[in-house]
Amino acid sequence: MLNRDGTELSTRGRTGQRSSVRWTQDGKYILTFRWTPGEEDDLIAMPVSADGEIGAPRVVASKLATLLQGRFDVARSTGRVVVGSGAVFSDIWSFDLRGAAVQAKRLTQGTNWHGAPIITSDGGTVFYLKSDPNGNSLYKVTAAGESALTAERQMVNNHLRFSLDQRVIAFESIVDSAFVLVIHDLSAGTSRRV
Repeated sequence: MLNRDGTELSTRGRTGQRSSVRWTQDGKYILTFRWTPGEEDDLIAMPVSADGEIGAPRVVASKLATLLQGRFDVARSTGRVVVGSGAVFSDIWSFDLRGAAVQAKRLTQGTNWHGAPIITSDGGTVFYLKSDPNGNSLYKVTAAGESALTAERQMVNNHLRFSLDQRVIAFESIVDSAFVLVIHDLSAGTSRRV
């Protein structure tokens, strides 16, 4: 695990092959999922001291059905968390870690698969890949509702990545049995394959 400045914090912390490890918005905790028996996992927070020591984990949200993936994201300025969770079909949930109890809000619901979500810095928009009649398209959800941004065949379980300015989303996809990098410009509403 690395500190925000790139220095090494620990090589001992074992997260159980989790693909998502995130800092909290205030930089005081590292978040990840801890495996539990079955497919319901615990989101844990590990405190990090000023001198870089990692403390004992505490459970933030328990028994989330993450389908053994544990993929989530944290809004940089608000600390809002989004996670794909569900026992049969993976929906997108959002919650705030501030306060005594975590109260999750379901952002999507249906019989479609939803890929791992990413969230804007302000916590106002969530993006994810979702299975639909076209294949697996890039979607966004805001307070106004859900909308499709692309209508192409994508791989639903691949990670989405923002550019530093959050104007572009990039992700790996499969097109005609070949792996390609899809770059979607949010302001222009266009995608290109590399």
